[in-house]
Amino acid sequence: MGRGSPALHSFHGHLGGALGRDDEVSGQGRRVPRFGPREGCRRQGQRVDSSRTYFQEGKFDSGCQSAEADDYKSSLAVHHSLSDISKAFAQHADLDCNTLGSIIYPASSLKLSKAVLSCLEALPLTSATLQFIPRLLCALESSARNQRYDVFIQPTSSKTPYQTYTNERVRSFLCTAIRETQAHLSSVSPRPADLALWRCRRDIWRNVTSWGVYVESDQSWRDLLVNDVKMAKGLLRGHPDAEIVGVLLSLLNIAEGLDHTATNIEVDTMAWCLAVRPIYDSYASDMQTPLLNKAEAEDILSATCRYHRLSQSPEIWVALVVTSVEQLLISLGSPEARLSLHQAIVEGPLFSDAIWQQLSSIRKTDQIVKLLLSRLDTMTRLDTSTAIVLDIISYLAIALCAEEAITSVIDTIEALLLPIKPKRRDSAFDLSLAALVRLGRRSSPEIRAKLGSDYDLAGAASATSSTELRAEAVSLASLSII
Repeated sequence: MGRGSPALHSFHGHLGGALGRDDEVSGQGRRVPRFGPREGCRRQGQRVDSSRTYFQEGKFDSGCQSAEADDYKSSLAVHHSLSDISKAFAQHADLDCNTLGSIIYPASSLKLSKAVLSCLEALPLTSATLQFIPRLLCALESSARNQRYDVFIQPTSSKTPYQTYTNERVRSFLCTAIRETQAHLSSVSPRPADLALWRCRRDIWRNVTSWGVYVESDQSWRDLLVNDVKMAKGLLRGHPDAEIVGVLLSLLNIAEGLDHTATNIEVDTMAWCLAVRPIYDSYASDMQTPLLNKAEAEDILSATCRYHRLSQSPEIWVALVVTSVEQLLISLGSPEARLSLHQAIVEGPLFSDAIWQQLSSIRKTDQIVKLLLSRLDTMTRLDTSTAIVLDIISYLAIALCAEEAITSVIDTIEALLLPIKPKRRDSAFDLSLAALVRLGRRSSPEIRAKLGSDYDLAGAASATSSTELRAEAVSLASLSII
């Protein structure tokens, strides 16, 4: 059937009529329910039965006009017309997965070994059908759960409780469906970096999350997750465009929620989350480039921080952040690019309220302090990269309320500044003073007074875009007069 085939128009009319009987169109063109919740539920059930009857009677496809058409024959006819159905359901987004599942996957079709693959093979690979595939799998899950007692018959020799047996069979059935879908998408997609393809993969795992699957406890599910995670990380290393980066980060965040170990967020991914911009010199020298995908990056930072906080291993997360900053600085050749990176990090998700709250709720900081002190011990000369790392460490020390680390950072900065203070004033010098401003807010009055008298903190505040830090710098500078 073509795009404008009579059968497709008939299908639109059938669903549209079913919808129209339950809705009135308001003056603004929106549909307004005419019935209460109880009546609406009854009519939703009628709509499902009506749609099933519509296909069984062969009204959708002229090749299905058989007096003895049953669920199995109708589902075959539907499979041949899935492309048109995907277009129709795109225009009726309010139809839920139960409705779609009852039409496409009757119990008889679920018993077939290629129930999913036959549907996928019937769909041409377009942006519209890729958007439809997650809904197709959602419909499959709904139909499998609703009809599990008819589809998955327990052998009489089995001693497993009936409910447990059927639930396990449903999970195994869905795992096979996802595996077949992954293989199909990989075999037919000509462009691995296609945006619609990765939206499809992301939405599939979003479905899995809503199904309540425990991926960590099932190696079959974990293998499927690792497959998509590895491909997403590989694409991130290739510097894709901003739109697909947002989808990839969103998928990795979903994967992190399903299985932290399988997702295994590493330095490469964390670098994207910290920089929230493309990571290369030609871009980074542009200080006006807007931050990209900040919300998605913050979700990953927050999820990984929460995991390590709850698992009593926050030092691993802090080490990952500091190492990622160091690797980013190594990858950037020019001081201008590094300054741009610093600005992006300060304006990005690492300095957000959500991450601050996560860090400030950590109670055991001994291992973190030891880690930060070991990093400080390696700093022997002041340059732009060292000043940026010092600023990040000072922020982490303050958020963690780690007094020993705060004092050590101040001592390190002062030791690095002492040989050069009379000689020059550059970006590294100003960044270090800005870090002192931030640290001064958490220090004793004596240290605050010393910082105010020893350094031009008011002038150094120009190195940061924070109005709050500028005001604090002026306050610290005034202490030298007292």
